[in-house]
Amino acid sequence: ATKLQHFNLSFNRLRGTVPASLGALQDLHYLWLDGNLLEGTIPSALANCSALLHLSLQGNALRGILPAAVASIPSLQILSVSRNLLSGAIPAAAFGGERNSSLRILQLGDNQFSMVDVPGGLGKGLQVVDLGGNKLGGPFPTWLVEAQGLTVLNLSGNAFTSDLPAAVGQLTSLQELRLGGNALTGTVPPEIGRCGALQVLALEDNSFSGEVPAALGGLRRLREVYLG
Repeated sequence: ATKLQHFNLSFNRLRGTVPASLGALQDLHYLWLDGNLLEGTIPSALANCSALLHLSLQGNALRGILPAAVASIPSLQILSVSRNLLSGAIPAAAFGGERNSSLRILQLGDNQFSMVDVPGGLGKGLQVVDLGGNKLGGPFPTWLVEAQGLTVLNLSGNAFTSDLPAAVGQLTSLQELRLGGNALTGTVPPEIGRCGALQVLALEDNSFSGEVPAALGGLRRLREVYLG
C-alpha cells in the first residue's frame, strides 16, 4: 500500500501508538486518526510523508513534543493535534514561514504546551490559529499580527499578560478573536474597530479596565461579544 493517498481511521477505539512505519507512505496526502485512544508520542518519521496535506491526530492521549520536522512538512496545509497531552515548546515551524508556506490551519488547542519558539516568519496563507487551553504565558504574542490573513485567532484559556496591543487592528480579515481566560490588562484598544470582518469578540475573564470602545459599534458583522 505504498501508493496510499488517503488514510482515515478516525473515531474508532484504536489503542497503542501512532506507527512510525506510516512515514514510508510518501504519497500520502491525508492522515486522519482523530478520536481514538492512541498514546505515546508523535513519531518524527511522519516527516517522511513529504506529500502530506492534512494531518489530524485530535482527541487522543498523545504526549511529548510536537516534532519540528513534522510541523515543517513543506506541503502541509492543515495541522490539527488538539485535545491531547502534548507539552513543551510549540516549534516555530508550526506557524509556516519559508519552510512551510502552504500552512492554512493550525489547531493545537487543549494540550499542555508551555511556551512558543517565536517564529522568524509566519506563513502568508495562515488563516486559523488555535492555541487555546494550554499553559502559554508571557506578553501577548504581537508577532501574530504579521499573519494578516488570519480569520480565527484563539488564545483563550492560557496565562497571557500585558495589554492587548493596538496592532491587533491590523488583522482586518479576522472573523473570530477569542482571548478569554487570560490575564490581559489595560483598556480594550479602539483599534479593534478596524477589524471590519469581526463576528465574535471574546475577552471575558481578563483584567481589562476602562470603557468599552465606542469603535465596536461600527463593526456591522459583530454578532457575539463576551466581556464578562
